[in-house]
Amino acid sequence: FFLFLSLAFLTKSFVSLFLAPALLISVAYFKKFNSLIRNKWFYIGMIIFIAVSAGYLLLREKYNPGYFKFLIEFDFLKRYSDTIDLHAESFDFYLNRFYEERFKWLILVLPGVLLMWFNIKLRPALIFLISLFLTYFLLISFSVSKVDWYDLPLYPVLSIFAGYTIYMLISKFNPSQNYKYNALLLLFIFLLPVYFAFRNSYKSEVKPGERKLEILNEYAFT
Repeated sequence: FFLFLSLAFLTKSFVSLFLAPALLISVAYFKKFNSLIRNKWFYIGMIIFIAVSAGYLLLREKYNPGYFKFLIEFDFLKRYSDTIDLHAESFDFYLNRFYEERFKWLILVLPGVLLMWFNIKLRPALIFLISLFLTYFLLISFSVSKVDWYDLPLYPVLSIFAGYTIYMLISKFNPSQNYKYNALLLLFIFLLPVYFAFRNSYKSEVKPGERKLEILNEYAFT
């Protein structure tokens, strides 16, 4: 965990800690605080993370004087409390995108949440995932500056709920768990979404209504 957290910090700086409140909430909810502070690997991992993250910041500050001040004041505090590059949006910006832009298969998420709740063995995992989702969602929603792609870390969490719905549907239609039949069902479910995902990624299509804007942008920059 601390190894990957260190790598995340090297990649996205303080943003890598946006999920930390969810981890603290989970530790408190499951009453694991005592076992955590008695575990030597917790302290070893913390030392590794602090050494890596602090070492990176000190090196950057050495070769780019003022980097740490810029990171705190502009890239973190200003982005959260002020508008950067005209990216001011309302609190419900990311919530609206669930329905308007991003999550066309949102209908699979809510059944997955309910099915996981009814499965007592999966209920702890459900609570942990919901805490991850709500923590990150609220942090980016309260931020004044909002950008289209800031909500992307939410979708792996939501996909687990949707995936569980699909799993239960396949189990219902194929109780004997015939693997060939399962493969056909998965192919049927994912063929079109995968096709459109690859097409959008590699074709870089511009919507007809946005083509004029693209041409004007190119003209303005040249």
